[in-house]
Amino acid sequence: MSWGRSEGAEKLQEAAAEVAVSVAPLEEQWDQEKLEKKLYEYFWKGAKGMQFRGPLPKLVNEYADNVISTVFAALGDREWLLTGQADFLLCLDAGVKATFPPNIVKRMQQAEFEQLVLGAYDRAFDEQRFCPILSEAVPLVVSGPKIKKKVWN
Repeated sequence: MSWGRSEGAEKLQEAAAEVAVSVAPLEEQWDQEKLEKKLYEYFWKGAKGMQFRGPLPKLVNEYADNVISTVFAALGDREWLLTGQADFLLCLDAGVKATFPPNIVKRMQQAEFEQLVLGAYDRAFDEQRFCPILSEAVPLVVSGPKIKKKVWN
């Protein structure tokens, strides 16, 4: 199920290209080539600094948080991102297979792995989309630092 380093890089490049092609008509600041290059970088570097210890679900969720938060940090002002017009699921799947040690990924059946990646992607993407909305809404209805902290936790 996992790929070698060069095959993984190639599959990730293909996934990034597919996303770039799909959102290029909506993207106003970067051309398709730059968008593809940046997406590839975000997903390739997403595992940098990760300690590959513990259960695979924990690791996939950590990787999803890393890459999706990077995507939102870089592209969070894009309407196409905030409205969910881009789907990075294939990038996340390819990124895990390309950057994780092969022995970790091989332990899981393909269908189970796909469900894991889908769940991690949906959660991380929704958190990144929701947090700015929450940070704007909370001060409108909640006052006091202790109560705000309780809402956030």
